Amino acid sequence: MNHRIENGTIILSMQEDLLSSNVELLRAACKNAIENTNDVQNLQVDLSVTKIVDSKGLNLLIGLYQEANRRNWKFKVTGVSTEISQLLSFVKLAGHFGL
Repeated sequence: MNHRIENGTIILSMQEDLLSSNVELLRAACKNAIENTNDVQNLQVDLSVTKIVDSKGLNLLIGLYQEANRRNWKFKVTGVSTEISQLLSFVKLAGHFGL
């Protein structure tokens, strides 16, 4: 996972699929990136490289959404494939994730 800050937005770019085998490492990296930011009002998760999201990966996205809400930040997921978009619609999260 890479991250950068642009215009008050922290952008977390996932560089892999969000699977149970790697989600704990990604969660720690996201937490570290978020905790070490200042002057941020938005959290964006870029999934343009991500092709698969399993249940633990979905849980990671929900946790990031909740963290953004806790900090009163806007939250958005970008770069979503058709398959992931369908998944997020199916579980009724597309609207919460800015899709």
